[in-house]
Amino acid sequence: MKKFLSALTLCAATLTATAQQYTIEGTAPEGVLKVYIKNFESKSVDSTFVSQGKFSFKGDAEGKLFAQIYTDDRRDVYVVLDGNVNINFADATVTGSEDNNLMSQWKKRLETNEAEIKSIMQQYQAKKQAGESDEALKPLIERYNALSAETSKNVITLCETYPNLKFPALFLAFYASNLDREEVVRIADMKPAYLDLSLVARLKTYINGWRSQMPGAMVQNFAMADTTGTVRQLTDFVGKGKYVLVDFWASWCGPCRKEIPGVKEAYEMYKDKGFDIVGVSLDNNKKAWVGAINKYELPWHHISDLKGWQCEGAALYGVNAIPATLLFDPEGKVIASGLNAETLKQKLAEIFKQ
Repeated sequence: MKKFLSALTLCAATLTATAQQYTIEGTAPEGVLKVYIKNFESKSVDSTFVSQGKFSFKGDAEGKLFAQIYTDDRRDVYVVLDGNVNINFADATVTGSEDNNLMSQWKKRLETNEAEIKSIMQQYQAKKQAGESDEALKPLIERYNALSAETSKNVITLCETYPNLKFPALFLAFYASNLDREEVVRIADMKPAYLDLSLVARLKTYINGWRSQMPGAMVQNFAMADTTGTVRQLTDFVGKGKYVLVDFWASWCGPCRKEIPGVKEAYEMYKDKGFDIVGVSLDNNKKAWVGAINKYELPWHHISDLKGWQCEGAALYGVNAIPATLLFDPEGKVIASGLNAETLKQKLAEIFKQ
């Protein structure tokens, strides 16, 4: 009986530790009839009617902690589903826990830039369609780049400042693709608590791969078949005395095909000086893969496991978009990543200038 009671006690303690009971109460502006809650992870949506200007939600987040609360007239806030949460849509304020207080403040801060970025993009498209010159568009591009850099800096700052809170996970998940990967890896190396949340589990996997893309990282080996079906190791090519570009691509990838002429130029310029290329395809159709190699006359090495986005080599290096490139030195160390055709030629010119 004592063992049974102990087991019940342990079970209750475990449930208490993992459950995220929440209660949301809020005030809606006049005219708003309905308020919705959408969980960012489960994508589930629930709704409630507004009564006398008030609304409420209650539930258990079950580990999926982040949600958007929005009205039928398109106002919205973000919340952490843990404990008591209070929302005032009149000024888009969320209060309750420290996570929710700060989430509200940082959302407003980041949205200031986002609103201007959206306006600039609209102006750019209008001017582009009107046939304005590149010179006339230059100020808009410069302002867009400045605002994007400021947004990235703000996200990095909040991730660095609050390592023991939960809310940074949402902003990191939203903005990770726009951040410098070395910065994201540096933040991950701080081992912040929010990286253990399920929302960023996939991102955490990518970060582990991105470490292998950092300058100075040694080649991480994998094996795949070439076009004849012969299994080749990446280290059959990398670390054998040549500078080697590993190019993650696919026959169906438009941006990849756009880069091909420039990459071929680089190959022809430097292949006899100690430069080589290994194409790692994210195709899942061998006929399409080999057909593209022949069509575009790609004279370098080619390997693929024909698993598409489940490509094991891509996963090992945290590749989540293509084209993606890694340049290795003759000893098999990464010296650059993310090179397009033009920056590749510039890098090779520096290497082989002697």
